[in-house]
Amino acid sequence: MVGFLYGTKNLLNGTIGGISGVLERITGAMDKGLATLIFSENHKKKRNLLQTQKLRFFIAGQILAIVYIILFQS
Repeated sequence: MVGFLYGTKNLLNGTIGGISGVLERITGAMDKGLATLIFSENHKKKRNLLQTQKLRFFIAGQILAIVYIILFQS
C-alpha cells in the first residue's frame, strides 16, 4: 500500500511539474513575442538587462543558501 501511495504521489508531482513547465514556456514565448512587436530598442535593452540581473540575484541567492546550510548545520 505504501508503494502504491508513493508511486501515485510521484506521478502527480511529475504531471503537475510538467504542466507548469509547459505553461511557463508558452507564456515566456508569448512575452518575448509581444515585446518584439511592441517595445522600442531602448526598452528591449533595459528589459534584457533586468532579466540578466534577476539571473545574477538568483544565482547569488543559491550560493548564499548553500553557504548558510554548510555553516549553520546543527
